[in-house]
Amino acid sequence: MTRTLADILRDALADADRRGIRSPTLDRLSNSDVQMLAEKTLAFLRTRPSSESTIPGWRQVGSFEAGVIRWWNEEIDSPVTTDTDVPLRKLRAQIYDYLDDEFGLISKAPGQNAPIHLSPAGEVLPPDETDEAPREIFIGPGGAGFGDAVKNRVVELAAMRKVAEHFEGWEFDDVSLQKVGWDITFT
Repeated sequence: MTRTLADILRDALADADRRGIRSPTLDRLSNSDVQMLAEKTLAFLRTRPSSESTIPGWRQVGSFEAGVIRWWNEEIDSPVTTDTDVPLRKLRAQIYDYLDDEFGLISKAPGQNAPIHLSPAGEVLPPDETDEAPREIFIGPGGAGFGDAVKNRVVELAAMRKVAEHFEGWEFDDVSLQKVGWDITFT
């Protein structure tokens, strides 16, 4: 029997509840469930209203317009309440990181309000059994960057993600596109 997106989400929420924690996490899902959740989430994001991205050839979806949590709640026939909304946020962040870090299919800066940059629609997740080689970022004598816009943006987003991980628990916003001299504002 093929599992549905609703099955995966319901089981993940139930598993978190059984363990006495608030949020389900990707590490508790099977590889095939992670793959399906990632594929369906990417396909859904590509249907959302978008605009031109700062990454050439990519599209950008605003965080509110993305509506992944609302969509997941609809899939499990649950009203959007803090009982399901808040617990699913961590899982959504992990799926975004999975699509970004593992496959480079999206790019998202840290923070709930940061836009999601989507790779061109023809790019898809490789089959589950594919061993993806890790991506390498070139760091020359002038540091990382000073290259083309795509490489610079990838490096910038990776650095922002590391800083956000270090300050886990703080609220933050991506202000990199506002050209204020820094990339993240913490509150």
